[in-house]
Amino acid sequence: MNRFKRAGAAFAFLIAILGGYEGLRLTGYLDIAGIPTYCYGKTGPEAVVGKIYPQDLCEKLLTDEGYKVWEAVDRRVKSKMTPWQWVALASLVYNIGDGAFAKSTVLRLANAGDWVGACNAILAWNKITDPRTGKKVVSKGLANRRASERLICLGYAWDADFSPNHRPIMSR
Repeated sequence: MNRFKRAGAAFAFLIAILGGYEGLRLTGYLDIAGIPTYCYGKTGPEAVVGKIYPQDLCEKLLTDEGYKVWEAVDRRVKSKMTPWQWVALASLVYNIGDGAFAKSTVLRLANAGDWVGACNAILAWNKITDPRTGKKVVSKGLANRRASERLICLGYAWDADFSPNHRPIMSR
């Protein structure tokens, strides 16, 4: 049995946070980087600005993409992971893609067993290409998401106030 089959609650948490990070948009739109997008942040040739997508399709796509990114993390990360680390990395992969993740410092550090470094390296993925200038710029939304993913990766319990009573699962 692979690690995926044992991860029901963590996978459910992944789907919940992806839905929260991405938000549901039933009408195709251009995201902040000017990329056609629909449903829960889905891009690709099926994304048509102005097209209406059924909610049940969006829910299925989110779950299907969740499986894909979960399996990508399982395939690429060779060191032992906590469920929280797995969720954080799968969320990152959902957003940046498996190809970018494969070349990332996050993955290199995770595979070296440096989980604090890997979790901290998530913060670097906070930029978009400005569609007007073609230059990389920090996105406040991505910076907030990466800060959240970093905390999840480090094992902090999540709440709206980032309570000082929460302790990390791991430390250096």
